[in-house]
Amino acid sequence: MGRKVAKKKKPLSAEEVELKRLETKRKRHEKYMRMKEKQAKENPNKEPKKIGRPRGPKAKKLPRVKKATTQSPDPSPAPSETAEPAPFDALLRAIAIVHPELI
Repeated sequence: MGRKVAKKKKPLSAEEVELKRLETKRKRHEKYMRMKEKQAKENPNKEPKKIGRPRGPKAKKLPRVKKATTQSPDPSPAPSETAEPAPFDALLRAIAIVHPELI
């Protein structure tokens, strides 16, 4: 006997593709609802956990939590802006008072 060759499947029409997609969507939703009801029966007081597998390229990684900052951290003040002036500045001011012609 000769070798068996698989029959070539004819491409689906647009209507058939749409029907198949809707059917799959309905089945998936039914499965989700059954799982949700099952969880509710097991633990009525507990909030239901997420059902299904995580999707996407970063599915295994935990989501980053951004810290909410009310104000941006201000940089350390420059030495001239501090409450106490530098000793050199005080010395210059004293000389300017005594000998204004030098400055």
